[in-house]
Amino acid sequence: MSTETLNQPTQELIKVEEITNIMATASDVLAKNQSLLERCLAKGQMLIDTAASGMSDELDKEINDWQVKAKDALALMNSRRSPITQLMTKMAKVFTGMEAEIDPAKPTSYFSKAQELRNQWAKEKAAIQRQKEAEILAKQQKEKEVIAMRAEISKQIRDIYNTKLFSFKKFVSDKFNALTLENVDDIKTTINNVKVNYPVDKFNELVPTLFAVHLSKEELDALITEERDALYNELSANFTENMEVAKSDALDKIPSRINELKAIAKSSAAEKERLEKEAAERQQREDDQLAADLATQKAADEKRIEDQKKMEEAAAAFNKEAELAQLADTQSKVKESYGIEVSDAQGWGAIFLFWFEHEGKGLSSADIEKKTMKQLKAFAEKKASIKGGSLFIDNPYVQYIEDLKAVVTK
Repeated sequence: MSTETLNQPTQELIKVEEITNIMATASDVLAKNQSLLERCLAKGQMLIDTAASGMSDELDKEINDWQVKAKDALALMNSRRSPITQLMTKMAKVFTGMEAEIDPAKPTSYFSKAQELRNQWAKEKAAIQRQKEAEILAKQQKEKEVIAMRAEISKQIRDIYNTKLFSFKKFVSDKFNALTLENVDDIKTTINNVKVNYPVDKFNELVPTLFAVHLSKEELDALITEERDALYNELSANFTENMEVAKSDALDKIPSRINELKAIAKSSAAEKERLEKEAAERQQREDDQLAADLATQKAADEKRIEDQKKMEEAAAAFNKEAELAQLADTQSKVKESYGIEVSDAQGWGAIFLFWFEHEGKGLSSADIEKKTMKQLKAFAEKKASIKGGSLFIDNPYVQYIEDLKAVVTK
């Protein structure tokens, strides 16, 4: 078995025999030096006490002789202990050298080299995470715009459709109200000829006006087509149902309207005026009801669209948070801090104002005078590094440099 200890090839060798032999004499050397010191101090104290009563040539010579012997004693004590203390110094150097190889405080230690590798990896992972977060946010913004565009497409197409439906129903109503005893057949024919089916090619001419930020023109056009196609079956069926009812109501009321017109024709001037006024009021009520129905339908459509939009936005937001949370789970534990680089004197002015606002204004003039710009910069860096409560200086000449360090966890 080797009789030498070594912490690294670059370290000085220490022989085990040397340690054993020298340290074996330590207690004897300590006892001898202690005894010699006690005798020397006793003699010296006696001379000092004697000198307190007054000096003389004889006493001066005696003190001089003691000093010579004290120097000799010092040299002897030093020569005795030197091999021991030199070995201890040498051992301390070896031990501290060994420790330095894994000391986090030493920039060249293996620990620091390993830490630097972890820090670099943490920065790379953070950059990847930021990129993925940006992609998730961009995706969420696009999804949110798709939801908003779908809602707006539906709203505008429904608005256009309801307006057209209103105009068709108004056309039937106006034709009915234009009925006279002379044009009964023409009115019946006109009302009967009103189409109750909404042609798909005409429905496809309903084009909303939209402005997208995250969607391309091609994507927006495809979305309009998709949403319009999805609405066609519902709205075309609604159109058919409404127009059949409008036509049927109008045609069913024609006989009674003819009787009313005949009564008006036979009436006196005053009665004729009254009946015509009642007919005009009825016509106005019907027109008002059509307008009210349009407004009610528009409000109902908007509420339904808005409710659907909120539901889809909530789902998209939940998915975004879930993706971000899942991404965060893959990250190592890191300590985030910021350094500051100042590119112009104006930046130092901004640092001073920042420090004064958050600390300096509460200090005395004397305490402010002691502060250095280096300390103020360190204060600003510390404020930027507070997790969950970071404060930053908004100045073009103050640049923050992010620093990420991997945390050692047990």
